[in-house]
Amino acid sequence: MFYTYAHTKPDGTIFYIGKGQKRRVSDKSNRNRHWNFIVKKHGFEAVVLAEFENEQDALDEEVKLIAHFRKFGTLVNITDGGDINPMYNPEVAARTAATKRAKGQYTGKEMREYNEGYQERMKDPEFAKQISIKRKKAKAASTAALHEKMRDVILQIRKLRSEGMKLKELKEMFDMTESSISNICNRKTYAEIS
Repeated sequence: MFYTYAHTKPDGTIFYIGKGQKRRVSDKSNRNRHWNFIVKKHGFEAVVLAEFENEQDALDEEVKLIAHFRKFGTLVNITDGGDINPMYNPEVAARTAATKRAKGQYTGKEMREYNEGYQERMKDPEFAKQISIKRKKAKAASTAALHEKMRDVILQIRKLRSEGMKLKELKEMFDMTESSISNICNRKTYAEIS
């Protein structure tokens, strides 16, 4: 199972769109420096936007989502999406390596030490409880903000589909994959919006 996801600030502002599987949506490793800067300053919440049976559909949707949300000027995605791993692109890999060297970003050892310290703090039940409460509040706020932004589009898609418009026509009109349109219409995604 593959999915597309968004990372948001606590105020609901989307700053990253991605494609993943398993735990990638909440994984902090292998992110670009802009992503790390925002997360260090604001934290982040992860929202799965849609699920797909095959990777190519997820990659196609990722490209469309990035193109759509890039218009708002808040995304920190390095590429336009559709890459299985942007670091396989030699140009991106070279640019990223040069930036890390020039900026003196964390080494693998420093990151491991930080993660070990955080894991140790999470053993304290009171600290873990505080983190859990903060995460739940931020997730609820960011999910609500994202769904509000998508509400009009989702309702319009469902209305047109119920009036008999074909998936291919909706795909072209909304610049989305047929599987995304189908999931919205069948309430597999955004089920709470009516």
